[in-house]
Amino acid sequence: MKFTSWPMAGWACVLVAMFVVVMAQAQDQARPTIPAEMYQVDGPFSADQLRTVESYVDYYIHQLVSGQEDAIVDGRNELVAPMEKGGSKTFNEQYSVIVARKLDASAAMNKPAAPSGDDEQANRKEAARQVVVRLNTMVVSSRLIKDDHVINLILKGIEDENPAVRYWAVRAVIGGGESNLAQEQKNKLVTTLGRQVNVEQVEEVVRQLLLALIEQDAADQVLQALNEQIKQHVDKPRLTYDSNREAMRSLLRKIQVDLASGQVVDQSFRQLARAACRYMELITKQTPGAALDEETERDHLEMVKLCDMVLRQAHEALQSGVSAPPSIDAAAFGKNWSALQVAATQWHAVLMQPPFNFTEDDLATAGQ
Repeated sequence: MKFTSWPMAGWACVLVAMFVVVMAQAQDQARPTIPAEMYQVDGPFSADQLRTVESYVDYYIHQLVSGQEDAIVDGRNELVAPMEKGGSKTFNEQYSVIVARKLDASAAMNKPAAPSGDDEQANRKEAARQVVVRLNTMVVSSRLIKDDHVINLILKGIEDENPAVRYWAVRAVIGGGESNLAQEQKNKLVTTLGRQVNVEQVEEVVRQLLLALIEQDAADQVLQALNEQIKQHVDKPRLTYDSNREAMRSLLRKIQVDLASGQVVDQSFRQLARAACRYMELITKQTPGAALDEETERDHLEMVKLCDMVLRQAHEALQSGVSAPPSIDAAAFGKNWSALQVAATQWHAVLMQPPFNFTEDDLATAGQ
């Protein structure tokens, strides 16, 4: 039998490959896990179970906060995964509380650290890494049961300097699972959302802020925001109305549901009608001379049609004794902006009469 000798380089490759496999296995063994049987607990964690979960959470929060991008994402996925394994309600509640408490106590949502040296490239890289940390922390928060710790995290995210972090912070407010919030925290959340919506410059974040306020039943804050944000469109006819339109439509739907269930909605309908009239007047005045592209003109036209619908619904619900303007269907179909402007002016006159009783200042497009 003949033996063929390998070059030293060949043996070196084999040894390196074996080392990589051994190290990977060691790393996998070092990664903490939660035993499958724990997911179906029906009572408080035992001392051993609590240590197991806390060790697991500590490990992946450290990875989320201190790792590079791949490790950050892995940490996020591992923190979220136990909530998605069909565990018992008892397990999910206890696990969520532990993650929320430890994340809130961590450095995950700290304000960006100041540059630590003269290496500009390294500083930019670290700043970018910190954004990824905060963004992924908001993604984790969106999957947790809302309690005071989760809201503390979200409140920091809503006012973050990075719009992507702000977006995911507001997304964490919308929808999702259960909520165990004290009224004080609910009020703080609504106040922060309402304050941020009036200063936010990114359209998609504005949209999410308005929808979050609607979900929190904060109709007054949404109405105030709608009537405030019209200022951003004065003398800027090319700005689109996506977020305003979605908020107005969602709020109209909510008011209709409340009305059908016997709730008093007069003041909400009045203020929504005020916003609708102001937007309708501004758009019909600015659009004809703005030489808009087809897509932007269509956006404006959709907003005018929605405003007219809001006004008709409010006119009927509040039983106005003044006749409503004629239908705008033909004018809208033909893009007859002069006729649409006439309709807006007519609605303005209607809203100055009972039961609306608005003043000229109330209805001015640049007014408060």
